[in-house]
Parts: sequence; structure tokens; C-alpha cells
Amino acid sequence: MEKTTNSYLNIEKENLCSETHPVIFHGKKSEYFLIWLVNLLLTIITLGVYSAWATVRTRRYFLGNTEINGSRFEYHASAFRIFLTRLIIVVLLVLFIVSEYIHVGFKYAFLATLFLLTPYFLVRSWRFNAIMTSYRNVRFNFQTNYSKAYWIILLLPFLLIVASIVSVYGIGSVISIINTINQRNNGYSYQELKSFYFVMSIVQIAVMTVLLYLIASFRSKKIYEFFVNHLCFGKSNFSIKLKYSKFLNIYGIAFLIFLPFLIIAALGFYQFLSTEVFHANYNVDKKSTSFVTSVLFLSYIDVYVGFFVSYAYIHVATRRLVINTMEFNNTLNFKSTMTFSSYLLLLITNALLVIFTLGFGAPLAQIRYANYMAENTKIIGNLSLKNEIAHDDTHATALHDEVLNEFDLGLSI
Repeated sequence: MEKTTNSYLNIEKENLCSETHPVIFHGKKSEYFLIWLVNLLLTIITLGVYSAWATVRTRRYFLGNTEINGSRFEYHASAFRIFLTRLIIVVLLVLFIVSEYIHVGFKYAFLATLFLLTPYFLVRSWRFNAIMTSYRNVRFNFQTNYSKAYWIILLLPFLLIVASIVSVYGIGSVISIINTINQRNNGYSYQELKSFYFVMSIVQIAVMTVLLYLIASFRSKKIYEFFVNHLCFGKSNFSIKLKYSKFLNIYGIAFLIFLPFLIIAALGFYQFLSTEVFHANYNVDKKSTSFVTSVLFLSYIDVYVGFFVSYAYIHVATRRLVINTMEFNNTLNFKSTMTFSSYLLLLITNALLVIFTLGFGAPLAQIRYANYMAENTKIIGNLSLKNEIAHDDTHATALHDEVLNEFDLGLSI
């Protein structure tokens, strides 16, 4: 009898550990559109004062409509505190603008200070959003030391980027020296010189792009590990261990996606250089200014489209890797079923929706995005969370989060 009972309990435990829980988003387009419209009108009428309340109302709507295993998330931030922090930011911006008229050095000192404080603000932003979010009356948290944050977020990427720029500049300098020596000895025709500069531009752009993708993959691995391994729910930790080879594969494929756009842009820039740069030295017939401007403009558009498409792939592949690899307290696993094609289609249709509705389609796009993310996220394991103990750290300043929002540092993951 005892063996039968133990066997039954083991089977029940295994079933709980393998149980899959979908993430359900209950937000409705019509409902949120009214909330968004009221937020917009009140923000305009109050000259931006209501924006803090609008932010809290929006976050509470999206979190409050996200359900996992019968329970929904809650958002606890105070709108008044966020308003005060935004007021402080406005004062700092005014002082920044005024300081430029006093002495130009103050402007650069302010920007340098902001740059150096970026890791601090970023970590505090993660902590603020974590502490202000709860599930089943247990709050999240983010705890770490700032020295590690500075190394991973700021110093290491900065050193790698500097090394890449120096490498590309060195390659260009060596090629230019070789070309100068050969030209003195043999001389080059106009067409030969054009071809040389075209090849040199392609080499430098390709090398720089490859190096930046390698740096981005390394940075992504480090930051995702840093973020997940210091994220807590109650007093229990999330954990993750990622392989650099996986990120190299992701960013390598992204580079191949971007490569055709890069080649087309290089051809456009080459056409621009051949009509502008060589005109003064070789008296080449200059094409119309409008044509040259159009070529240059289309080349830039091509680059932006390439980045957009490759970024979409990076976002999908990285999210799948991170979500499918991370664990919670050795009891919960996670699964993402996003696909590149469906996510790219979502981004394109959302962008068109916002553009052709002159911005009034933004709330509908937000609901579509939240629905998509929820439908493609699953949690595997026992979600009873009976042993999770709430931490007593329930206070965090909103200043850091608002500074990131106002200056849009683009470092969030």
C-alpha cells in the first residue's frame, strides 16, 4: 500500500513538473483604445502633467490583463512619484539648455556624466520595474553590484568598439599607403581609381559590420546572463547559462540577412562618390543634383530596412534562446514559440497601421503585439509557488526609470 502511494505521488509530481501553462492576454482593442485616447487628451490638456498617470494606467492595464495559471500580474508604482521625477528631469533639461549659453563645456560635461551614469540608471531601472511588479502578491526584484554592471554594460563594449575602429582605420591606412606607392610608380586611370576606392569601401564597411556584429553578440550574451541571473521572484532566483557560439550563430545569420542590403547600399554610395568626389579632380560630367540626392537617400533607406529586418531576426532568435534556456529555482522552465516570419509580418503590419492612421492605430498595434508575445510564451512546471517567500524590499525610486524613458538610451533588453 505504501509503495502504491509513493508511486502515485511520484507520478503526480512528475505531471506537475511537466505541466505547460500558457500566457493569456485579455486586453481588448476597443477597451484600450479608449484608455489611450483619454490618456492622450488629458496629457495634452494638462501640458504633459498627466503623462505620469497615463504611464501607470497603461502599465497596469497590460500587466493586469496578463494571466498565468489563473492569476494576473499587478503594477504598484505611484503616479505622483513618477510625476515628481519627471519634473526633476525637466528642470535638469532646462539647466542643460541654459548652461550651453553660459559655457559650451557644461554641455559636454553633462553628456559625459550622463554617459558614465548609464549603467547605474539602467540597473536601477530594471530594479524599479521589477519591484513594482508582483504576481500572487509576491514581488519581483533585481539585485546586483554596480562594478559588474559597469564592466558588462559600459567598459567592455566601449573597449571592443574602440579596438574595432582602430582595426578598420588601420586596414584603410595600409591600403591607402599601398595605393599611393603604386600610383607614384605606375599611375592610375580614372576608372582604375574608382574601382580601387569602391573595393576599399566595401572591405572597410564589411570588416566594420562583421566586427560590430561580433561585439553585439558578445555584449548580448553578457547582458542577458547578467540580467536573468540577478532577477528574483520573492527570495528565489532565475538562472541562465548561455553559450557564446549560439549568439555567434544568431548574429551570423543576421549578418547574412543584412548583407544584400549592405551590397545595394554600397553600390548607391559608390554611385554618389563617382559623381561627387571625382568630379573636382577629373572633370567628369556631373549628374543632376536631384538624381545624386535620390541615390544617396535611397541608400540610407536601404540600410535602415536592412537593419530593421536583421534586428527582427535577432530579437526573435535571441528571445527564443533566452526564454528556452532560463530556469526559475530549478522548478520552472520557459518556452518561446516565436518565428521570424510571423514576427516580421507583425512589425510591418503594425508599422503600416500606425502610419496610415496618423498614429491613432498605435493602441491597436500595442494590443496586437502583446497578444502575439503572450500566445508564443509558455511556462513549464509546477506553478503553485507555495514555497516562494515575499521579500521585504518594496520601495524603489522612479527617477532612474524615468531618466531612461526621457533620454531613450536604447540599452534595454
